[in-house]
Amino acid sequence: MPASAHDPAVTTVSSSKAKVTARGLLGASLVALLAIVLIAIVIVLASTPMASVAGLVVTGAAVVVSCVRGWKSLFVRAPRARKRAHGYSVSEQEGAGGHLLKPGPVVLRGRVAYADGATEAMRVDLVERGREAQGKYGWNFWWTEESRHLTARPFYLVRDGGPRIRVEAEARSSQLFDTLEKQITPLSGGDEPTRQRVAKLDREEEVWVVGELLEGDDPEATRADAQATDGSDYRQNARPTGWILRAAPALVVSSVSLVDHFTARAKLHRKQGLLALVSLLLPLFMVARFADRIHGHATQGTVTGVLDVRSGKTNVHEGYRAIVAIDGAEWQAEEVQEEPIFGAPYVLRLGRYSSNDGADFHATTGEFVSSLVFLLAIVAAAAIARVNALRSLPWFRSVGSFVETGKGRLER
Repeated sequence: MPASAHDPAVTTVSSSKAKVTARGLLGASLVALLAIVLIAIVIVLASTPMASVAGLVVTGAAVVVSCVRGWKSLFVRAPRARKRAHGYSVSEQEGAGGHLLKPGPVVLRGRVAYADGATEAMRVDLVERGREAQGKYGWNFWWTEESRHLTARPFYLVRDGGPRIRVEAEARSSQLFDTLEKQITPLSGGDEPTRQRVAKLDREEEVWVVGELLEGDDPEATRADAQATDGSDYRQNARPTGWILRAAPALVVSSVSLVDHFTARAKLHRKQGLLALVSLLLPLFMVARFADRIHGHATQGTVTGVLDVRSGKTNVHEGYRAIVAIDGAEWQAEEVQEEPIFGAPYVLRLGRYSSNDGADFHATTGEFVSSLVFLLAIVAAAAIARVNALRSLPWFRSVGSFVETGKGRLER
């Protein structure tokens, strides 16, 4: 692995399975926390009118959060991915020469040239741990990612008929999308077999670079580069300038076209945005029903009938719900009783479209169950989509979760 302690131009960053797992646990914890908070809101809403008002404020905050997430996915991330996919497509049609350069977000195609004195540009060292098991139909093995280490230093993008572009790659804000080399290095230590695989940029390798193009200082700029950048005459005493590619917000260097990748990303962001907007149905449903009853009134009616309540699975009788007649209309009570008394008075809080038992407004059991089922469905759908996405990702997009499988025994 290249040393970088004495070279300020080199940046390195490591990601381990533990770190990625920690992020996954954090995400799962946040989802669980959200579920608990929403359940707690419904429970709190069922207590007193003042608690219900406080719960409505929190529910309104959930509406705002869902709107922000949906807007960002639909109108920021999805368009950005579409632009990148279009940039790859255009760069493929134009070849390595490309079009006239101008500052801003770009996707440029060219060949890799190392900086003066550099022996590499970008390199990923992937450490995998192997295990094997014998099943009914023979042996199977798995190589699971244990850690990965990215080393990056500035390099140049050479384009036919155009100036060299300095790519200021930094490990913390850069990503390398490249094929893993066939050479595999066994590592010693540990009870299970461990190996290291490498992906790196070679000289003259054709790549696409996604980033922000701007004019800046280039220590290796030539007279032609300086004139191509700003069109001015080159002065002997002037600081060398040229085109610089930097992260915006990330710098992506790929040796394969990512038209399909960014097109898929755009579709994914659209789905996530729509999911966030669909999730608005839960808080909006709650707000609408509460607002309906807040502006309603407490009314006394008369029990005129009963509804037999039975368990869904066992069909065991659980009790009766009273049917309450008020001003010629019938309303179903929430409370399950052993045997309501016909003709007895019954107080309901009525809105135009909803009701609840008692004089004060609160969450009903049906609202609680519906909200919980809706929340679990949204979380399950997001989890299933995430798992399916991870299964189809190449190694460079599945940080911390890359697994190689095969038939037979491990090579030792």
